[in-house]
Amino acid sequence: MNLNAGEKDIDIIFGGTERNRTIDFLEYVWRPDVTFYGKAPTVNFEDNRLPANEFLKVLERAKFSPVIADPTYNKNGFVTQRFYECISSNIVPFVDAKYDRFEKLISHDDWKRVSSYKQMREKINVLLENKLEHEYLINKQQEDYIKDEYVHGAYTISCLLQEDGFYE
Repeated sequence: MNLNAGEKDIDIIFGGTERNRTIDFLEYVWRPDVTFYGKAPTVNFEDNRLPANEFLKVLERAKFSPVIADPTYNKNGFVTQRFYECISSNIVPFVDAKYDRFEKLISHDDWKRVSSYKQMREKINVLLENKLEHEYLINKQQEDYIKDEYVHGAYTISCLLQEDGFYE
């Protein structure tokens, strides 16, 4: 894959709402260098959400995104589509350490796991300074995650229906 700088003109993007995740929202999203589409009542940010098809087009222009969930999702190990939206848009998803506690999508020791905005920003800076490393990571994500079973939803459905004790 060839990353063309002209195609990716947004460094960090987040789409969604503050919804029950104010602490992580303020940590990762409410930053001057994060392009945000959503609503956030705590900071009196008006709703600028885009329709899904429009947001996916904007997502294609971004390089990085934090992946966070509300505390209930984190406690229950529930994962969202955001991780795959990032990968399918050639975005490096920086996944909060509390997200995906059962490692369904990403291992706890994966380099893309972060515990703070500062840690995420430091890793972003490494990738911005090393285009080959960034390109390698994007290609590796595609190789590891974008397979027919993932794209068509079969993997997600199988995870939701499995009887391994996590969802009983």
